[in-house]
Order: sequence, then C-alpha cells, then structure tokens
Amino acid sequence: VDEVKADISKMELGATIRVRDISKPEGVEITNNMAVPVATIEVPRALKGK
Repeated sequence: VDEVKADISKMELGATIRVRDISKPEGVEITNNMAVPVATIEVPRALKGK
C-alpha cells in the first residue's frame, strides 16, 4: 500500500486523527502504536494572533 486516505473535511480545529481512526485496507496489518497521531487540524502560524 502506497497511501492511506482519511477524510478531514468534517474535523474541527484541534481535532486529531490517530492510527486507530483510519480504516485499514484488507490484508494490511498495522504494527504502529494505535494511539500515534497521523494528522492534527491547527490554525496556520501566519493566522495565529490575528
């Protein structure tokens, strides 16, 4: 598997997707810690403080 896709369109600021939240393709075994963050929705640094 070259990539895994996750829908982040409904996530709010501060939300995090973790390994356990991603659907794994059939036949794939996840060997990472399931609590590891994959993506976090944050305000871009340039917009902080505005």
